[in-house]
Formats: sequence, structure tokens, C-alpha cells
Amino acid sequence: MEAENPYAAYFLGKLYEKGQHVAQNTAEAIRLYTLSAEQDNDFAAYRLGKLYLGGTGVLKDVESAVRWLTFAADKKNQFAEYALGILYFKGEDVPKDIPKAMAYLKQSAGQGNQFAQYRLGKIYLMGEDVPKDIQAALQFLTAAAEQGNQYAQYTLGKLYLMGKDVPRDKDAAVRWFTLSAAQGNIYAQFFLDHMDSFKDPSVLLAGTRLLHHMSRIFSDNTPPLKPPGPHIDRKRRLKLNEKKRAAGHAQGDHEQTMSL
Repeated sequence: MEAENPYAAYFLGKLYEKGQHVAQNTAEAIRLYTLSAEQDNDFAAYRLGKLYLGGTGVLKDVESAVRWLTFAADKKNQFAEYALGILYFKGEDVPKDIPKAMAYLKQSAGQGNQFAQYRLGKIYLMGEDVPKDIQAALQFLTAAAEQGNQYAQYTLGKLYLMGKDVPRDKDAAVRWFTLSAAQGNIYAQFFLDHMDSFKDPSVLLAGTRLLHHMSRIFSDNTPPLKPPGPHIDRKRRLKLNEKKRAAGHAQGDHEQTMSL
């Protein structure tokens, strides 16, 4: 049946890839994804690209990864566009190509991909391989933050509190930090807890960096602590994850980075 129905092959492939209801079998997942992708299923092509790129359960094959990701991106798959954007921006597995990376990231962001929006915001904010552009940074970071991206929310909170690249706005800073902390971001919570303790926000920034450094030192020897402050509703989190899975975007597909 899966040979005739690309969607059946895709969903069966996901079961074998994740080991859900069946024994995990990456080789079988790849066979089924390939059947589906060859019938123009861009989500199957995306999963193939991610498997070959990650080399998990299969020999890493960058050429095949790029081929399948490009196939999916050509069909406007926002997750494949994001993956290719990161791939070309980092330049680790393929030659670095900033124009191509930015084009893919913008295509993905234009489809509402919050991870692409966040990454573009950070790129423009830091002036990383492109001219620094605060307005573009704010546009992309705000778009991601409004979709609930805790890292974008944290970054905006820090921007408005520090008042370096944008006019200082404590109310806006508190609002974004609160939203980020509600999702368990301990650094956003740190700012909220100590915001009125120091006149100079840069002292707080140094504190978050120390907190991050200490957490890395002890992370190998202690179980993770539940972050302070309010938490995102469990049902809402499950609903968000289910929406991502339905779109072919599994947990761990994206890469979030947060500078302190």
C-alpha cells in the first residue's frame, strides 16, 4: 500500500524512524521516505535530508542530504529552507555561501518559520557576515517572539533593557522577559528577579553570563533544576509540538542559539 500512497509511506517511515509502535529501523524509514519523496512528498524529502545530514542510524552523506533538502525547499518546504540556510551559513559540511544562506532563511521566515526569523534577527543584530541592521533585526526578532520563540523574547527583552541599539524601554523589556521566563528561560527570569537591584543593566548582563558559565560547569554532575517562575501550560506545549510534528517538523530539527 505504501508504494502507492506517498503519505502512508511517509507516516510509516516516521514510525520506523522514531521507533513508535514498531521497532526502530532507520534503514526501513529511509526506504519508506524515499518511496514517498520520489512521489513528490516534500516532507519525506526533508526527513531524508535530515537523516543523511545527521548521520544518525545511517552513514552520513552530505551530497544526498543537500539533494533531498533542495528538492524539498524547491517545493517551498519551510523546514528544508531553514535547514539549508543554516547549512550554507555555517559552512561546515558545505562551502560557506552567505547570499544563498540568507536567501533560504528569508524564504523560510517569509513562510512564518520562527526559527528562521530568530536566526535572521540575530544575524542582523550582530552584523554576522552581513551589515548590521537594527531595524531588520527588530522585525525578525519580533516576528519570532510573537510566535512564542523564547530566545527571541529574551533577546528583545535584553535589547530594550540595555537601550544600546534601541531606545531603552523597561516596560517592553519586562513584557518580553516575562513571556520568555514563562517558557522556562532562566536567564530571562534572572533579569526579572534582579532588574531593580542595579542601576546599570550591564551588571545584570554580567550576572547572566556568570549564571550560564556556572550552569555549564555543574551540568554534567547534577540533574537539571526546574527553572524558576511561571511555566508554559503543559497542554499548550503538547499542542504546539503536535502542530510541528504534523507539519513534518520533529523535536530537535531546529537549532536554537542564545547569546547572553
